[in-house]
Amino acid sequence: MLEGLNVVFYVGWEILSVLLSKAKVDKRKAALFLMLLLWLLMALRSISLGINDTSGIYYYAFKRVKILSLKGALNENIFINEPLMTFFTWMCSKIMNFRFYIALCSLIPILSFYKFICNNAVKPIYGVIIFWALFFFYESFLIKQMLAISLVLFAYEYLKKDQFMKYLLLILMAGLIHKSAFILIIAYFCCKYVRFDKLFFLLTIGAMLFGLFFGQTILNFLYKFPLYNFEAYIREGIYGTNGSINFSMFVYPLLTFLCYFFLRNEKNTIYKKYLCLMFIGCVLNTWSIVVVEFYRLALYFMTPVCIMIPEAIQNVPVKYRKIINFIILAFFLLYAYKIAFNCNCISYRSFLYDE
Repeated sequence: MLEGLNVVFYVGWEILSVLLSKAKVDKRKAALFLMLLLWLLMALRSISLGINDTSGIYYYAFKRVKILSLKGALNENIFINEPLMTFFTWMCSKIMNFRFYIALCSLIPILSFYKFICNNAVKPIYGVIIFWALFFFYESFLIKQMLAISLVLFAYEYLKKDQFMKYLLLILMAGLIHKSAFILIIAYFCCKYVRFDKLFFLLTIGAMLFGLFFGQTILNFLYKFPLYNFEAYIREGIYGTNGSINFSMFVYPLLTFLCYFFLRNEKNTIYKKYLCLMFIGCVLNTWSIVVVEFYRLALYFMTPVCIMIPEAIQNVPVKYRKIINFIILAFFLLYAYKIAFNCNCISYRSFLYDE
């Protein structure tokens, strides 16, 4: 059962977002207002909210770099093979306390998603609601990755313009914050050369089924991959596998095929690039039953859904648009609680819970 604070913060925010989506107001300003409310929720959270990364990893790292020189922090490799995150944390530790550090780490993704949504989405408030449902609660513990995603969102602007060097620079910077972001280097070439033909769909579906039924083959390959030392991680339980199918494995393909169905004939090439990313995200998310951390990789590729769903709704035939709009909106508002539950964000705890 949701506690009082959940009702005020979560349900209250959802009601407000729906009202603003229908009201005659500047939608960009309303979207910014909603995003800033979400930022306050995350900035003022307890460090025990979410999975224990904030208290167990980031709080320790912040205290440690605070007493070290920059050279000492980098030599100690506070964030393993992620020097830009180490530098960022070290710099923050010299000018602010941990509470402000958390607030800043929450603000950067919020503003990045806001800019990405408002620059691309036909209905920015709907984009914000999708962000709330699919990505917001990961800010409670995936701090490094959400910062990396912030740079990836800016990189996507150069993906649109086929400016590879600028795209590559931002992806490399993102990878130095969270090394998983390096996978986005191949995304540029996928988006440039992939054609949405029967072969592409067969390969996509085949790759998803391969993850479902041939997980051990994937593991055998990863055992030989030295970058992450998957064999040790799996053996020690860090990347534990359970072979279970979660609800997002149905949600991601459903959203992706919905976008494809209504946007496949659009002349705007960026839609096809974003669709390509989303199809890759579906595959990676399916493979998370083999190595659970693949869901992290899927997050990068699914971010365009914040702009693609609002655009797809606009292409629904007028006589069906209201009902489709209602169903999708209701789904995202409810699905947010599944993510919140999985991320240990129910019930909400503010900084007042901290000692």
